Amino acid sequence: MARFTATENELIRQIKDDRLTSSLAKIREAIEDLWPSDSVRIVLHYTDHGVKHSERVANYASLILKANKGTSLTDQEMYLLLAGIYLHDIGMQCDVVKFPEIADKAETMGAEFDIKFEFVNEIFSKDMQKSIRKNHQYLSAAWIDLASRTGGTRLGTATMEIPKDLVDDLMDICKYHSRLSIKKCPLKFKFSQIDRKQLVAAILRFADELDIDAHRVSLETVRNFSIDPDNSVYWWLHNRTSITFITPNVISIMLQLHPFDNEKYGPLIKRLFIEKFCKKNGPLIDILFENHIPLHISSDSGVIENDRIEFLPNYIVSALQRMEKCDKISDEIDKVTRQDKISKNKNNQSSHESEAKPPSFLQNKAYDLFRSCRYEEALKTYEKVIRIDPKFTLAWTNKGIVLENLGRYNEALEAYENSIKLDPNHALAWTNKGIILRKMGKYEDALKSLDKSIELGPNDALLAWIHRGMVLEDLGRYNEALEVYKDAIELEPDYSHAWTCKIASLEKIYRSNVANESKERYAYLEIEKETLEEMERKALLKEEATLLSLMDREADKEAEVEFEELQEADKPLVE
Repeated sequence: MARFTATENELIRQIKDDRLTSSLAKIREAIEDLWPSDSVRIVLHYTDHGVKHSERVANYASLILKANKGTSLTDQEMYLLLAGIYLHDIGMQCDVVKFPEIADKAETMGAEFDIKFEFVNEIFSKDMQKSIRKNHQYLSAAWIDLASRTGGTRLGTATMEIPKDLVDDLMDICKYHSRLSIKKCPLKFKFSQIDRKQLVAAILRFADELDIDAHRVSLETVRNFSIDPDNSVYWWLHNRTSITFITPNVISIMLQLHPFDNEKYGPLIKRLFIEKFCKKNGPLIDILFENHIPLHISSDSGVIENDRIEFLPNYIVSALQRMEKCDKISDEIDKVTRQDKISKNKNNQSSHESEAKPPSFLQNKAYDLFRSCRYEEALKTYEKVIRIDPKFTLAWTNKGIVLENLGRYNEALEAYENSIKLDPNHALAWTNKGIILRKMGKYEDALKSLDKSIELGPNDALLAWIHRGMVLEDLGRYNEALEVYKDAIELEPDYSHAWTCKIASLEKIYRSNVANESKERYAYLEIEKETLEEMERKALLKEEATLLSLMDREADKEAEVEFEELQEADKPLVE
């Protein structure tokens, strides 16, 4: 019988379809059999990927969902989230010598195995283990595919009960939980345009990424076994790390070091681990935000001293020094590459300009690429536009938006600032600068930029008003945020997101005043909240009706106008 935790049961209770809950029980039982505590691990000397890991990922997924200010997950979305939590790492335990067909299928999906799989003294060699780990997301998807078709392997019984119209979506969610660009994951389910596949994959992946604290590793394993120092450095740092949701929307990452180690290696560890973690997960946080799950990593995250813990051992220090050297070499390579590109561009500028398409054509092309989520291609196209016309203000702004979607926040900020230098009255650039500063945790600077945008065009600054309210919420200034959302609603009464933000702000005020407010005041707040929710529902219905109307171009001339506007060269991207 499946042994669900309290958190898992809490999530499962949100699923009303008994068929789906029964399937989850079978999947849970299967992974318990696959990852027993005394089981031989195929991939050794890496952090835990078994049942306990799945339980922690479920806990983090639950915390992420508690920040949700939008539509709750559907039955199918919640089912695939939990199924993905249980199955995403099974590739780490895949016996590719016994089941070579799984490896063959994984290769058709994109896996690249650079070694022949065979036993050496009844275990996999280190190189084989590395190859499995590197491609485990493909192996997980391939194993699900094989087991669900044939009923074979230890997963067969469980995967045969996965609804046939959801198997491909589950494979995608497992495949995109690691390494692959999350932006390439399809937005919707294969057989349902209502259910959100990319969102489910993003929740799973971010929850998985958050499982980096002391619960994931045991230093006794490092001490008792001969483990590659380049791997064990992560064990030591995981053991010193704590992940805390200090509010439903703010995550703190703290890593403890002895004062001696902090003085020598604190800045390096913060840069190599904490800052890279934030950058790596920026695209996930963006997807969550787009789906009304606003989360950000606290700017206070970092290294903290604790003189009661032991020094980092010499072999870990040596591994850190090697990593620092590699990081510097990587920076130098990037620098030389950039300089080489600049030199080539200067030498070929005249020929490029003579052969180039007009900037308006390229701007259109870049916009289409962006809308198709082909961000790297869109970025290259905007860079071509800027090479042809360095003073093309809107191209700089749109380049910033693309960089922001790629998680390259510092470069995005630089692009917005270039746009503002060219045109200090470009309100959209000020708005987007404020948004990126908020994502970077620079709240006061964000307010200044958003205020500037509102000053330039208060009646056309709906996005700036909304994000100004969000920054105020980040600062705990809920009453001020509420007033800002009211101003936004006055500008656009049918904008449902403004109503959603206002409701959330009111709830925070309600909770923060529990100790001081009277029962009569509570009743008033509840009535106001119910009224707001009704207004939000009406706004959503009106938006949906408008959208349906716009889709019928023959019956609605307004849709034709909108279609023509989308073809304009200077159409700005929508954040």
